[in-house]
Amino acid sequence: MSKREQMRRDIQRKISQINMERRELELPHNPYDQEQRECLSIEQGDREALKRALAEKRTGTMTGKLADDPLRSAKNIGIVILTLASRAAIRGGMDPETSFTIEDAYAQQMEKLQTEEEVDRVAREAEFYYTAEVAKLRQARRDDDLTARCKTYIQQHIQEPPLRLNGIAKAFRLSTDYLSAHFSQITGVPLKEYILQAKVRQAADLLRYTDYPINVISSYLSFSSQSHFGQVFRKYMGITPKIYRNKYKE
Repeated sequence: MSKREQMRRDIQRKISQINMERRELELPHNPYDQEQRECLSIEQGDREALKRALAEKRTGTMTGKLADDPLRSAKNIGIVILTLASRAAIRGGMDPETSFTIEDAYAQQMEKLQTEEEVDRVAREAEFYYTAEVAKLRQARRDDDLTARCKTYIQQHIQEPPLRLNGIAKAFRLSTDYLSAHFSQITGVPLKEYILQAKVRQAADLLRYTDYPINVISSYLSFSSQSHFGQVFRKYMGITPKIYRNKYKE
């Protein structure tokens, strides 16, 4: 008998032995659906759902025996928990390399521990850490979506007087303070300044590709006066509207 065949026989014998022991002692594994709820909680960045999943009364009485030594078995189980959590985090939007690095760090920390209780505590801490990081990523995606929608709104209403922060905030049913702070944090540009920049970009296109008089462009974009338009345009473009048109008109 080859070594490979012997190994297969040994594994099959061990499977049968474990099955018999668990049935005799009534020690089933913890249910698969409970494990799935844990993973889904991490994937969705839902801390409260994870707490509920971990607090469930389980029909099983054992998580598994992955080594004869109890501490080694606990560490192996901890590594399994880390692996499941890291993959759930990736499904939730985490960069794989980041997720694997977190997994490595917690696994290395587990190897230093001396009790099964410490290992279990660190494994659960890792699950909550992954959950919190996924929650941040999901919030960032929502924030990016808000910023994109805000930019679209500005572009669509750029010629309407007056296009101001409070009007935009009202359109999105947000407070002016929240919208202003959020937009500035994401883009690095205050919302009021972005509105002016958008108007200047639109003005530059009109100066370059149309024959509309400068005063008409100023009025179209709802500047308070042609003089004010000239000041704002020069602030962002470095030259006056007239010079810009003469230089770039096609």
